[in-house]
Amino acid sequence: MTVSDRSGLEIPGDWIAHEDRDKAFEIDMILKEFVGALDEAALVLALYNEATASGPPHPADRRGSNQRLRRLYAKCFVYALDEATQLALVLEKDPGVPEQAKQLCRRFNSSIPDLRDLRNSLHHTEDRIRGLGRDKTPLPTPLIIMRGFAENRLCATTDKEERPYAEVEISHATLSVACRIAEELIWSFEWIGPGDQPVRRPVSDDSPNEEERSK
Repeated sequence: MTVSDRSGLEIPGDWIAHEDRDKAFEIDMILKEFVGALDEAALVLALYNEATASGPPHPADRRGSNQRLRRLYAKCFVYALDEATQLALVLEKDPGVPEQAKQLCRRFNSSIPDLRDLRNSLHHTEDRIRGLGRDKTPLPTPLIIMRGFAENRLCATTDKEERPYAEVEISHATLSVACRIAEELIWSFEWIGPGDQPVRRPVSDDSPNEEERSK
């Protein structure tokens, strides 16, 4: 799957085949927002790569505008992926969703292990810079990192004793892994197209075999 300024994901049919039409509509809307969040991640990743390719700040750029843009796009990338994981979590907990789809939701949400912890720290800078975690408890480390970069990985201090630092690689590799699982999730549902005809998944070299789908 090629990822540029779009995720490459599509909703394949008009609606989902489900005995409960209201539930089918709800799942369809969630999946559309899910794809939209990954499209946003792809877009800001393209902008991040442009800012990174521009190189280090020019000596005349005293405000470091390019570096600030790079941090902004990296943060937006994390937020967009986190939005997708929250939508997947809703599907996973929905009793009207088939078990295969729930398993793929769990795979998707575990594909970027530090994502939620990093997002939480980025969202709660007012606490982290004061050395505070959830419920205003002290952080497990005295070293505070906010929106730091280690090569192309965005990192921050978290409130987790077992892992006080979280990082997410801002890259096509990160997004590609998420999109591959997302595509499997989308096709785990039965789709109906024009004329009430079932939509068949196109066969391509990128399509996983049965062994890969069962993982």
